[in-house]
Amino acid sequence: MIDVDCKCSDLPIRSYKDSELIIREGGAAGALYFLKEGTVSIYSKGEHVTDVSDKGSVFGEVAVLLERPAMADVRAQGDASFYVAEDAEAYLQSSPEVMLHIAKSLAKKIDFMSAYLSDLKKQYSGQDDHLGMVGDVLDSLLNAKE
Repeated sequence: MIDVDCKCSDLPIRSYKDSELIIREGGAAGALYFLKEGTVSIYSKGEHVTDVSDKGSVFGEVAVLLERPAMADVRAQGDASFYVAEDAEAYLQSSPEVMLHIAKSLAKKIDFMSAYLSDLKKQYSGQDDHLGMVGDVLDSLLNAKE
């Protein structure tokens, strides 16, 4: 984890109140949000996925890097504040340490999901229903083309 107060101190700070929407699923990509203080809840297709309170956690990175709409709602849980990079691409080009932080964060997520899908593949291999497709899904994810 980077020292967000040190590495992002040149960015503007944006504050949100309890339940306030920070990023809207399907919304336009563009900004990166680095958690300064507080907790956020992540929702995908209306379902609660997780809560995040780790200082320095970044949000909006997948949408920015893949130039596609946001993949989840991010909502403040209590008061929360963020360092916000409005021109994310320019900011990342000027800050290799922050880019490395994001790459490591994404690698951890991929590692976790791959292990989880591998476990599912072992549990459900040989089944003829949709659960038997886990192996195909895993192969597809690991061999995705650009």
